[in-house]
Amino acid sequence: MDSSAVNPSRRRQSRVRCSAQSAQAWGLVGLIVGILLLSPSRAWPDRAEADATSPSLWHALSRGKLVLAFRGRIEIAKASNLGQSEAYTLRSIFGYRTQSYRGFSLYADIYNVTSPTRSTYFDPTRLPNSQSLTSISDPLNTNLNQAFLKIEHPRALGGGLIGGRQQIILDDARFIGNVDWRQNPQSFDSVYAYATAGVPDLALRYSWIGRVNRVFAGGGNNPDLANFNSNSQILNIAFSRFRFAKIVAFAYLLDLRQPNQPTPAQQNENSSKTFGFRAAGSVPINENWSLPYQASYAHQSQYAGKKIGYGASYGLIELGVRHQAVGTIAVGYEVLGSDQGRQQFTTPLATLHLFNGWADLFLDNGGPGGLRDLHVYAEPDLPWSLKARLVYHAFWSDYQSEMLGNEFDASLSRQFGQHFEFRLTSGYFVAAAQSPKKQIYPTTYRVWLDFMFRF
Repeated sequence: MDSSAVNPSRRRQSRVRCSAQSAQAWGLVGLIVGILLLSPSRAWPDRAEADATSPSLWHALSRGKLVLAFRGRIEIAKASNLGQSEAYTLRSIFGYRTQSYRGFSLYADIYNVTSPTRSTYFDPTRLPNSQSLTSISDPLNTNLNQAFLKIEHPRALGGGLIGGRQQIILDDARFIGNVDWRQNPQSFDSVYAYATAGVPDLALRYSWIGRVNRVFAGGGNNPDLANFNSNSQILNIAFSRFRFAKIVAFAYLLDLRQPNQPTPAQQNENSSKTFGFRAAGSVPINENWSLPYQASYAHQSQYAGKKIGYGASYGLIELGVRHQAVGTIAVGYEVLGSDQGRQQFTTPLATLHLFNGWADLFLDNGGPGGLRDLHVYAEPDLPWSLKARLVYHAFWSDYQSEMLGNEFDASLSRQFGQHFEFRLTSGYFVAAAQSPKKQIYPTTYRVWLDFMFRF
């Protein structure tokens, strides 16, 4: 039980801490607004410059671009303690983007996910799992995924502003992503600002997020999968002036709540504040050989009234070798830390499928014990425009270093012209024989076959 619940002085201290955190958070708003307003060349574009994109408002609205895309998918999933699921789904995207008029443009799209049958797989938004099937998180759904106004005036702002429902991807999507891997992608009801402040190779990005529309289409009758109510702020500053490195510093203040959860602690369990940096690039050796690399560190703690007091760190280091005619091979080590088993480093807004194995066992970052991931991957250069990736993972818990298992992942894809793409993806996780968490992370395989059309 939280001692502050019975101790009035602790409650007062908690309120003071929350107020300080709120002041710190809104201070970031002032910082980014100040940077935007102090950007050089603030003069508004003249009429001739503004009219260069579209001569009239009607022209901008009526001569925009139609967005049309389809993704047919077969997904097969089997965990050792559950039955096999087979999902046959089709995702359709219908959207429209206007031309720019005086720096203003509009975009909106609707996503639809349909299937000839639901009986062959378990959708976790439809409890209970009466057939004991393996989970596949592609609920059938029709939703407005994006609808936003974009204001872009490079001379006036050094960047632009986007307001409305939108997808946001920052860096490699390790912390903020759109989760486009699932048939229902993630979007944010937010205001997003970006600027250069007149500095070459500098990118300032700030967003206030009022709601997170997750991949579970509202979560159905599963409160754990409901959308997040949010009062979150993200700040990301990237500098790419260096020849062999792009440096990023970030602050993510996530106030995320699920009001349908039964207790305040559960409602607020995804909130956190994270500060960190990232460096990535490639060092050339000669005209054929280079050394791609990336490294990242971040520290996270409680925020916005989260009941668990903790401090956990994140670390990644990855180094590869690339030959222009052969391909790339790399080794990496990633740690999602734990504070003595109380709480792991969380990334609730990330595109999690990209990391820690494609069998999707560790979407919880290893649970309270955290996760360590030693991985090796190869991306060979293949004929006939084929793209392939082979990955091996070895997993341990961060707390107590318990061996959890190994995973083997593979993907093969090919694009045909500008409109068609085929992709085969698989992930096979083998639980360690002595793993104490075999029931939570059982031996599992997943296979996807995707056919995509874009117009």
